[in-house]
Amino acid sequence: MNVRFYHAIVWLGKTAAVMIVVAISCSSGAQTGKKRAITVDDAIRMTRLADPLYFGGAPPGSYSVAQFSPDKMKFVIVLRTADTRTNTNIYKMYLFSVNDVFDQARPNVVCQMSSSSNTPAISEVRWLNDNRRLVFLGARALEPSQVYIIDTSSRRVLQRTHHQSAIDSFDISADGRVVAFSAEPILRDGRSKTDDELIVNGHSLIDVLTDQWQTEEHGRDLFIQTGDGEQRYQIPPGYLIPDPHGTGIWMSPNGTYAAVALTFRRANLSWAQYDDKALRLWGSRAINHDLRDGVGEKEIFILDTKQHELTSAVGAPASFAPEIKWSPDGWTIYMKTFLPPSQSKISEPVEVNLRDRHAHRLTNAEWSAAVSNPAEPSVTVDLEEDPNSPPRIFVASRIDNRRALLIDLNPQFRDLEFGEVRTLTLSIHGVKVVMGLYLPPDYRAGKRYPLVIQTHGFDRDRFSMDGMDEWSTGFAARPLAANGFIVLQTLSLATPEDAAKYQIERSLGRIPGERAREMEKEAYEAGIDTLDAQGFIDRKRVGISGFSISVMFTAFTLTHSNYPFAAAALADGVDEGYFLYVADEERIFDEYNDGSPFTIDGLSHWLKDSPSFSFDKVHTPVRLVARDRTSSVLEMWEWYAALDMQDKPVDFISLRGAAHTMERPSDRCIAMDGLVDWFSFWLQDYEDPSPNKREQYLRWKKLRRLQHASEPMVEPQKSRQNEP
Repeated sequence: MNVRFYHAIVWLGKTAAVMIVVAISCSSGAQTGKKRAITVDDAIRMTRLADPLYFGGAPPGSYSVAQFSPDKMKFVIVLRTADTRTNTNIYKMYLFSVNDVFDQARPNVVCQMSSSSNTPAISEVRWLNDNRRLVFLGARALEPSQVYIIDTSSRRVLQRTHHQSAIDSFDISADGRVVAFSAEPILRDGRSKTDDELIVNGHSLIDVLTDQWQTEEHGRDLFIQTGDGEQRYQIPPGYLIPDPHGTGIWMSPNGTYAAVALTFRRANLSWAQYDDKALRLWGSRAINHDLRDGVGEKEIFILDTKQHELTSAVGAPASFAPEIKWSPDGWTIYMKTFLPPSQSKISEPVEVNLRDRHAHRLTNAEWSAAVSNPAEPSVTVDLEEDPNSPPRIFVASRIDNRRALLIDLNPQFRDLEFGEVRTLTLSIHGVKVVMGLYLPPDYRAGKRYPLVIQTHGFDRDRFSMDGMDEWSTGFAARPLAANGFIVLQTLSLATPEDAAKYQIERSLGRIPGERAREMEKEAYEAGIDTLDAQGFIDRKRVGISGFSISVMFTAFTLTHSNYPFAAAALADGVDEGYFLYVADEERIFDEYNDGSPFTIDGLSHWLKDSPSFSFDKVHTPVRLVARDRTSSVLEMWEWYAALDMQDKPVDFISLRGAAHTMERPSDRCIAMDGLVDWFSFWLQDYEDPSPNKREQYLRWKKLRRLQHASEPMVEPQKSRQNEP
């Protein structure tokens, strides 16, 4: 057993908090030669594709398994695995020759980097035009991410940038001479007049408490580097560079121009003229002040690296996820975008000639011809997996029928005992939904097991150890199953037709927010009823766990469902609560609660639907997990304070420096191990005998006494027949 010590904050009493050292034993299990049960340590140490889009749950085809050289004769694959002993994530870049992939050649590691932070050690990998060098965004240990170049022949790694803050998106000219990148801003103190006076206007409570007063600009800074010199560019008023999710910069091959996706700070009234639903919504709301995170809509700008100018490409919003392609000569850019409302009401493919800045519409055929890759490699490289099959990478020839296993990412899984994952399809108001059912390895038909519902979209294409694309902040499916639980991972819509029907199904609710809440709540209830009726579960021992946006649905269920839950966990998310609404100016909650709480009609809806006004209905022990940032703690604070003030059982911890989707092995260990222990304590009356968990169980036993002293939970209602 490996015992490791990490820091966390545990909230005690009304507002008291203590810093404690948390000892977590993520045991790797006994090596007996027989297959053994899965542990949290096994889940954390799983090797997987390192592409951030894959980690984020992107569907197959939207992430890259392999990066081919321009001549298509070589490719690299980047994999990541966790080292729980050193609390690092290890990234390895494997190089393959197309001519050797069917000869069972051993994978050739050309670069290995380890990250001790939440930043990937290797990401955004691309080849230069010499077919020898690769460029990538790298982060060593705790250092900020920078642009690196590796020579695959000599294995020499060169740090291309030395920026003082972390670079989070970049692109480079084909010869490697010009780099465009966005970087975290150097915080600027926005104090004015005197050191004692702060201008609060325009900032949320979270801004104030974190003391990040950036009155000049929010978002990322934009730079061009040629040689060793940097040129910083001023972002136009009304725009910002968002925290990127994938590429936000596209460099022309010759390095003369770069396309940059900027986010609008404010909505534009003209957007109401477009056919796009999101643009019409923002335009009709006519937000007339700058927003900290922008409004979610983007516009493509062209950066002239020689004239040092940043100008809009077409003067209109682009699609939510811009598609950009440069011509080989670097003078024409192809993009999918809107044009000004008088010219276009829909997003369409256009080409812009940068010599005269003329935007020309393209047919779909012209678009396909412009963005297609004329030279395909002679082999395909694919990642194959499903909920019951761990990921493996295969290579196949485009010329003949040869096909071979390239990499088995997790050969150690052959020593582990996995339970079966089944799919459960239900109908909610005529809308079919699909859920994943994780069974214990020793599952026996007819035995009733405790159930944990994990409330996020089940991924039917992925193998997962925690149940949801390795989002360990709030999920631990296979370790829970190994400890005698059935885990129900919710909720994906069965077909595109069901998704379309859900958008208009008025029996679920009149507005989108109401439909979302009711769909989730009724799906959880239908899952309980179905599994109870089929003899899978003991409905008196049901737990529920929410993470991120599903905290909203879990919170609504805990305050509005008649179904009892024996335990619950809420991790780093928003809950539609009134406190968060005013603390962070979460105006989106108006749409979920059918109006502003500052009007009589709107307040009536808030009183009925928001969890803030129904905490008296919560009879479930709740565990809260936040990151050690003011914003994350504030998001969970109303739940902690409301339950604690009513002497109801609530446990609240925050993890120092953790990411939203946790990256560091220590954070994942604390989150997953805590979930297993929490639900085992309340649903199985089981305590891990490890001595280093004594303090945890002392806290929880006090909570159990509070639970026994409070009003008893209602008896489970009879199963309702699921819709056909």
